[in-house]
Amino acid sequence: MGALWGRPGQLRATGQATLGGPSWSALAAAFSGRLTDEGGDLGGELRADWRGGDLRAALQGPRVQAQATLVAGRYALKLQAPGPLRVARLLPPGWMWTP
Repeated sequence: MGALWGRPGQLRATGQATLGGPSWSALAAAFSGRLTDEGGDLGGELRADWRGGDLRAALQGPRVQAQATLVAGRYALKLQAPGPLRVARLLPPGWMWTP
């Protein structure tokens, strides 16, 4: 997945995705599987559900637990980690971020 922004080989998602819905204008998608992070910070069980333009996702891993939503155009993210996460390495090359 990181290859999309110039960081190949960092993240890998495996699992099962389904696409369905009552019509082409009312599609729904779901994913259930595992996220593998070569750096070890973001790995875990990943679930996501998209319906009617709204997205809900959850990651349950040994180093991080996260819930993310995009509902009615509003984003929300809840992240819990027992210590620091080293995720700046996943940003696209050239991005500058200073905490």
